[in-house]
Amino acid sequence: MSPKKCVFGCEGKITLFSFPKNPALRAQWMRFAFPGQNRGCASVFVCSRHFSDQSFMNKAQFDAGFADRLRLREGAVPTGTEPPHEPSSSAGVQCRSTPALKNAATQTGALCVEMWRRVANTSGLAAKRPRMEEDTHTHRPSGRSDHTEPKYVVFESRLRELFQTCPLCVCECVVQRRRRGAFVAFLQLCRRCGYTKAWQSQPVRGSTPIGNLQMSAAAYFTGGSFAQMHKMCRAMNLQIHGLDTFRRHARVFLEPAVHHKWKTDQQAMFQTLRAQGELTLSGDMCAHSPGRSAKYSSYTLMHLESRRVLDVQLVQSSGGGGRAHMEREGLRRGLDLLKSSQLQVEHLLTDRHTHLTEDLSQRRVKHYYSVWHLQRELLKKLEKLSRSRDGQGLRKWLLSIKNHMFWAAVSSQDGPETVAKWKSLVNHMQNMHTHDDPLFPTCAHPLRGSRYSRKWFKPGSRVLYKLEKLLLNQRLLRDVGKLSHQHQTPALQAFHRLLLRFGPNDRMCPFTGRLCRLYLAAMHFNESAERPLACEEGLMCPDPERRRPTVNTQPTFGYVCELMRLLGDPAVFAEELPVAQTSVGEVRGQSQTCD
Repeated sequence: MSPKKCVFGCEGKITLFSFPKNPALRAQWMRFAFPGQNRGCASVFVCSRHFSDQSFMNKAQFDAGFADRLRLREGAVPTGTEPPHEPSSSAGVQCRSTPALKNAATQTGALCVEMWRRVANTSGLAAKRPRMEEDTHTHRPSGRSDHTEPKYVVFESRLRELFQTCPLCVCECVVQRRRRGAFVAFLQLCRRCGYTKAWQSQPVRGSTPIGNLQMSAAAYFTGGSFAQMHKMCRAMNLQIHGLDTFRRHARVFLEPAVHHKWKTDQQAMFQTLRAQGELTLSGDMCAHSPGRSAKYSSYTLMHLESRRVLDVQLVQSSGGGGRAHMEREGLRRGLDLLKSSQLQVEHLLTDRHTHLTEDLSQRRVKHYYSVWHLQRELLKKLEKLSRSRDGQGLRKWLLSIKNHMFWAAVSSQDGPETVAKWKSLVNHMQNMHTHDDPLFPTCAHPLRGSRYSRKWFKPGSRVLYKLEKLLLNQRLLRDVGKLSHQHQTPALQAFHRLLLRFGPNDRMCPFTGRLCRLYLAAMHFNESAERPLACEEGLMCPDPERRRPTVNTQPTFGYVCELMRLLGDPAVFAEELPVAQTSVGEVRGQSQTCD
């Protein structure tokens, strides 16, 4: 059976009407559809575009979404072959005065039937439309409908008071409500005079209420949890959409906007750095799964001079290879991206991994180690030694050993000098301040007596033998010579702590959801990298001459406003999102977004 079509070939959102059974009225329709012809009218239809607005008895209800199809008045005749203007529905108020009907009760009953049909619908809204396409038949409300427009919490009883009384005959009206999440719509109908009024609390784009979408965006873009926001709203009975709707919003609207914004900002940073020549970067990996085996790991590359995150690569484990292969894969992807963007890396500061040194030597990149990573590994061994029976006096030296490694790195000009200063620590702990190495013959501190003579280790003691074995290990001395002299990684460690706010490890997320949360953390960190300084009491002051320390001011959220603005840009949603790839390049499927 062929589908029903309008006799004039109209397409789109239309309502088809068959020819009436009244012979006189059917003759008028035949003269309009087939002028000068005499033929049958079976299986012939005329669409709603060839009738005037006064020909319909539920035009306002249909435009507001309370009716599935248009209904013709009795005796209506098509008047023109040109399609009329697109139907419009208002996010505010639509009203119509008393129609010219002989029986107002008949019209009231028809409207109630249409209205209750809409209320009985399980979805509560019209049939689903593709959310990625702009609906040309949806009304664009006048005035502001973006995120900057003020919004309020209104009780339902206060809203019903606005529609209880008819403004024409001052009679009590029938008020019907339909709701979807925070979206609510009311239809006011007067049984006496037939006055109708449709009202919506939010503008609608396609089949998505804008207010519901902005609530999901506010939770997602600020790094919050929709589950916590949903729990808070339920505590005060504030109507909100469910988790499935939030996931659909994230998949269709929010994640494409985050991906577009990050790629735009990233290309702007690359264009600025091209004029600076060779770059000095720091890189490190962070695991993002609960438990001892990480399913996802991210590798971050940060520009040390500007303290900005240049790239974040998310690697999904392939089930083999472990952390080392995931870190190598993340670094390879990041360096390939910088190379394709015509950026040259001269120095790279990472943690203590020899497999990275081999890869960087092939790319002709100088590899340095971070003092923080080397300190952390060494202190674990020293703390274990201090808990033994022979190493009780070692605990007082742990902070001094940590500070000495940092001082040896930043006060040296090359690797051999750093090693000489580090080896002098063993003599210093025996109260011997002259050394055999010509690169560092004496200690830099002033020579003075100590009141606590028991803190010095006795030459030949068992604890000194174990301590010397740890501090003068050949592998450790080789790594101490590769410590960075000019740059360190406190900013990178701060970014890794920020990742726990935007993507906690106790929350299971798919690849795209976690990647977009990494992008949000990077945008937040980059925006706050060059904040002005202010003084704040209650913290330890790094400068002893100042009583009030210098700390950063409160962070800003300009990127959130830009992301909210991108929700109304159709070009953003045409971009393809990245898919999950394992450390060996295998493409994996994607699941639902995290909450």
